[in-house]
Amino acid sequence: MFVEILTALLIGPVVCILIQYVKHLSELHKYPKGAFPLPLIGNLNLVLGKKPFTSLRDLSEKYGEVFSLSFGMERIVIINDVINAKEALMSKGLDYSARPNFYSTSFIDGGNGITFNINPKASLFMRKLVAPYIRMHGAHLQQMEEITIAESEDLIRVLAKKNGEPLDPQYQFACSMTNVICGLQFGKRYQVDEEEFRRIHKYSEILTTAVRSGVPIDVFPWLRFFPSESLRLLKEAKRIQAVFKEKYWQHKNTFDERNLRDLIDHLILSSKADASKWKELGYEGSNIDENIIATMQDLIIGGSETVKTMLYWSILFLLHWPQYQDEIYTELQQNVQGKSPRLSDQVKCHLTRAFINEVFRYVTIAPLGVPYKTTRDTILGTKSIPKGAQVIVNYWAIHHDPNYWDHPDEFIPQRWLNEAGEFEGNTNKGFYPFSMGRRSCPGDVLAKMELFIIFSSVVYNFEILPSDEENLPSLEGHTGVSRIPEDYKCVFKPRNMEEALNNA
Repeated sequence: MFVEILTALLIGPVVCILIQYVKHLSELHKYPKGAFPLPLIGNLNLVLGKKPFTSLRDLSEKYGEVFSLSFGMERIVIINDVINAKEALMSKGLDYSARPNFYSTSFIDGGNGITFNINPKASLFMRKLVAPYIRMHGAHLQQMEEITIAESEDLIRVLAKKNGEPLDPQYQFACSMTNVICGLQFGKRYQVDEEEFRRIHKYSEILTTAVRSGVPIDVFPWLRFFPSESLRLLKEAKRIQAVFKEKYWQHKNTFDERNLRDLIDHLILSSKADASKWKELGYEGSNIDENIIATMQDLIIGGSETVKTMLYWSILFLLHWPQYQDEIYTELQQNVQGKSPRLSDQVKCHLTRAFINEVFRYVTIAPLGVPYKTTRDTILGTKSIPKGAQVIVNYWAIHHDPNYWDHPDEFIPQRWLNEAGEFEGNTNKGFYPFSMGRRSCPGDVLAKMELFIIFSSVVYNFEILPSDEENLPSLEGHTGVSRIPEDYKCVFKPRNMEEALNNA
């Protein structure tokens, strides 16, 4: 009897897997050609590892720049070159404007907000609402610059007090970046020991850790019924995100349309003044609240983690290429007009900007971007893409394409300078660090400003040294949704302790 029961329990799942596999095989003809999938895992065996983006680039040599693979029993279209990426996301942007309904993102934000909103029209609408605050024009530019400078000065003060002690600067960088976005959203700057700020930072930290190596339940949804570390972290993030609900309701309960305090008030005003538009997009009642809260969460993750990670990479590259640190410091000495670098200083800081751009290109912190989903049957080049297909753009491959970059696998900041030594950041048609098209990052201008001010402030005030000169930190990193350096320590040696503290 026991053997019969055990056999039945085993046969049931096996039959289900085989049925699903046969169904999956029957759908392959709708997609561009690619590797033949194995049962259950699909083609994950071809891309698992620290650098899936290089595996995908290598596979393109066999299957072409546009091909398909199976992640589990989901067929994915892979785009590895800028020509096809631009056709898909810019020329035919409407066809690729949706997002997959992943279990992890649905669990966290219900498919609302901006980044992972499964409704492309709603996502575009929210982007337009948020844009005036993060596209950096007029008064908003000056406001965000002052907030960023205040954070950079506080960071300099904290690092100076370490007095050359080796440390991992991730936490300090994260606090600075998070506070900038809190100033934008909540109109408030926190002290890092405030409980509310700790919860906001913890949310960002946990969610980033959860997706650091990918989220298995997005490939195998049935895993949600079993205990796992990624599911535990998602549940913990869900618990902590109550802080965003509290901030939202504090704003809504004290809302005064004659006195708009920050971005949240701006969104609340829109939901009241343009209620018919929100309703048309499916938002009314509590759905409005949930969408604004999800947008708040998106901005914290997108606005703080991206810049923190880029800053962390940039410092790591200074350790590996110290000659650029000396040259950048000299450039800043010659061109910074005040006690702290400002946005206006960047027009003369050509090497500083070139170095930052080259880190963006070389690393590509979102190497596979955020997946897209087709809204209808479409054509890419000569290849058919079915409605509902998940599409991934390999931005790392684009940034390392020898058709656009000389010696693409070498770190060469000078590639961004012309013969006169002036920065030319927009001349290469194969550079998209914030993705492209209708779902590109809306905060790219803000991110670039934050990074320039804070990175240049750190180099201006400190000589950055490895904690172990014989064993430099690894440049490998971890790849999930974003590419994150392995933890490392370094020394921030004040160039002049008194000046560093005075500058702060």
